[in-house]
Amino acid sequence: MTGTVACPRVAIYKWSVFKSDIEDSKIVYIGETENLINRIKGYLRPGPTQQTNIRINKLFKEYLEKGYKISLHTLFFDKIKLGNIDIIYDEISDNDIRKALEQLFIVIYKKEEYTLLNR
Repeated sequence: MTGTVACPRVAIYKWSVFKSDIEDSKIVYIGETENLINRIKGYLRPGPTQQTNIRINKLFKEYLEKGYKISLHTLFFDKIKLGNIDIIYDEISDNDIRKALEQLFIVIYKKEEYTLLNR
C-alpha cells in the first residue's frame, strides 16, 4: 500500500538530531502540541515572544551548519498500559494525558542517557 500519511493535528513528537545516516540519534527534543502544523511553523519562524521556539530554531540551525541531519517523528500507539490504567491513542487530545506522556518520554530518554534539548 502506498500513499501519504496524514499529519496528526494533536501530537506527541520527537525531533532527532543525527551526525550521520549510520549513527543512532542520541540528541532529541520531546514535545506535545494541540496543532502539529502550527507547532512546526513556530519552530521554523518563531515569533518574538516564543522563547522555546527561538531557542530550538537557533540550536537546529547550529546543528545543520555542522552537517547534522534533523528528523521529526510522531508517537502512534494502540494502547499504553501504565499499571492498571490503559491509555488509547485518541486520548492524547486530553491536555493532561498528552503532557503526562510527554514527561514520561522525557524521563525515559534521560534514563537512556540521551542529550535532551528540553529545558
